[in-house]
Amino acid sequence: MRSGVAILCNTESGRVRGRRAGIRELCRSIAGEGYAEVTGATIGGAAIPDLLARRPALLVVIGGDGTLHAVLGHLLAPGRGAPLPALVAVPGGTTNMSALDLGVRGRPLEVLERLRARLAQQDIATLPARERSVLAVTRAGAAPLHGMFFGAGIITRGVHYVTSRLRSTRLTGETASGLLLVRFLGALLGAGDDGLARPTYANIEGMKGVQGRQPYLAIMASVLDRLLLGARPYWGTEPAPIHATAIRTRPTRMLRSIPSVLRGRGERLRVEDGYASANVASLSLTLEEPFVIDGETYETGGASVSLAASEPLRFVCP
Repeated sequence: MRSGVAILCNTESGRVRGRRAGIRELCRSIAGEGYAEVTGATIGGAAIPDLLARRPALLVVIGGDGTLHAVLGHLLAPGRGAPLPALVAVPGGTTNMSALDLGVRGRPLEVLERLRARLAQQDIATLPARERSVLAVTRAGAAPLHGMFFGAGIITRGVHYVTSRLRSTRLTGETASGLLLVRFLGALLGAGDDGLARPTYANIEGMKGVQGRQPYLAIMASVLDRLLLGARPYWGTEPAPIHATAIRTRPTRMLRSIPSVLRGRGERLRVEDGYASANVASLSLTLEEPFVIDGETYETGGASVSLAASEPLRFVCP
């Protein structure tokens, strides 16, 4: 057991179910009483604040993107007093975009075994890590939100599709990511009549060439370099931390452009044809539909939504 380590495990996460006993035993051998569990129903309870009250030097988060999103919200809440711990994002969820982009590979038990071995040999301060800012999302009259990925339009409706369809199949990892990507592509090409690709009206400020209220197919902003299955749907070259892409409804030559969009090779795609992408320091949007952050859905309440980059956090990669 190593002092200074706290571990939070979402026991309902896709890659944790069926392995709860083994994960629980290993976590307690690493963190002792600094181990806590949450579920989807209890993630907003006292478990995360109680762990942070212990002022750990290293906080291990086992779950999907939504679990890490919840932790970041507490870590970066206004008025926090304690120094920020280093973080380990263990890919225990269905798609795990954040953990994979941060370089953490393997099933939860494999990652935890590697971490335990490193902690037996190294101080926490010397563990291999990278610094990364996260998105800070603010709305008038609401508490700020923090996460790695912001999406609207087909992204928001895709999250609902995952919640209602894929999670019931208990598929995880690349299989789940592949099925979700296929469904997205099908919607883009007009397959199905469930409204997945219907337009979302928004006014975006902060991206060159994008102005006024427009119908959009997809709006994305992220501090992640790669998304599902390694997709990199942005191609801005500016030296700024937030990758942002907006694709208008029915853009020109959509079928031929999809490979370029997914691979981040959209240099030849033009704003006037419906494709805009840039690296930005901040972004402001007025949306007429909900948006998502790391798979969690939020209403705008009619207020504008502002995005910026947080202070850098230290993410450990065992």
